Amino acid sequence: MKLRNMVSLEARQLFGGLWRSGWLLFLLPLLYLIFFGNAYSSNVVKDIPLVIYDQDQTAVSRSLVQAFADSERCRIVAQVVTQADMDQTMEENKALLALAIPPQFEQSIKEGRGATVLLQANSANNMFANAGIGAATEIVQSFSAGTAKKLWQGKNQLPAAALNMAAPVKLGIRVLNNPTTSYTNFMLLGLVLNGLQIAILLTAGPLLAHEYAKPVNPDHTSATAIVLAKMLVCWPAAILSFFVCLGAGIVFFDMTFSGALWPLLLLVGAFSFLLLAISFFFSAIVSDEVAALQVPLLYIMPGLLFSGLSWPSFAMGPVAKTIAAFMPLTYTADAVRDLVLMGYSPQLPENMLILCTGGIVLTMISMKIFSRRLLKLESTVKDEVSL
Repeated sequence: MKLRNMVSLEARQLFGGLWRSGWLLFLLPLLYLIFFGNAYSSNVVKDIPLVIYDQDQTAVSRSLVQAFADSERCRIVAQVVTQADMDQTMEENKALLALAIPPQFEQSIKEGRGATVLLQANSANNMFANAGIGAATEIVQSFSAGTAKKLWQGKNQLPAAALNMAAPVKLGIRVLNNPTTSYTNFMLLGLVLNGLQIAILLTAGPLLAHEYAKPVNPDHTSATAIVLAKMLVCWPAAILSFFVCLGAGIVFFDMTFSGALWPLLLLVGAFSFLLLAISFFFSAIVSDEVAALQVPLLYIMPGLLFSGLSWPSFAMGPVAKTIAAFMPLTYTADAVRDLVLMGYSPQLPENMLILCTGGIVLTMISMKIFSRRLLKLESTVKDEVSL
């Protein structure tokens, strides 16, 4: 059978019906986009529950409490009157942050002695703790500068001079590439890639193992042609699936896209190629279609954890870095984010080389193993027929 006819046959088997497995290539990444896009739609962590313990109960302390109430990053869930009540509220997870304002807070400020407020953060979830600490630091600093300005004005200083005396050092912040610190831009495409790799494994994983259950090579088609036909159907579909999700993310979830399409096309193409090669390798060596699904999923599931998407790879230990080196997502997730947000990725050539080399090597090994197993099956069938 000619390769063109085989590609057409494989396409019909994968996509020739509403419930064919090939549609998983489009369905799973889109589901990841929709679910996580909605989860990150607010872009920043907001409404972190906060408990207030105001031991001063003065105009100045109430102004500080109001500053927290006015911030969209915090949501005051309780105001308690004892330390025990504050601790209990934190222990029951009714609040993730606790602000304790000391007694004589207003008097200490007016006398120029300064005052320290205590912020407690429940760091069981670092994302909330870090966001809450950052928001509280910003609020307290703004409040401190505003309060000091009023005190100096009360001593007959002009407003500008009073502010300069109260806060002589100013901090300017410039956030590059993701100025809104949007979680949509930070995480969403990486999660889509994770959905895509699972979809590829579920779709392509059983394909070669399925051939072992067929009548042995009735058309005398070479093992190489069988593997290439399956590759040429799944590969473009996987790439198209990613770009469908990219377009949907830009339209429906306001994702930023600052780069060119062709580097992204090359990288996603190399990523999909390696994953297909991994799928075919496992499919070639296992005994049946069920194992062809289970084994690669066990291998690929830690990929997101070690990809560097949420925890930077440079902060990983030696063991984690070693594991990450064998995960396709490691060479794709960060680079895709760089291409989309910055328009370039310094690691693109190196990552492309690793992905393509791994894909070529595994594809060749898969073809060799698949060919030998087909020949062995054919020999076994001939022996059985002769008996």
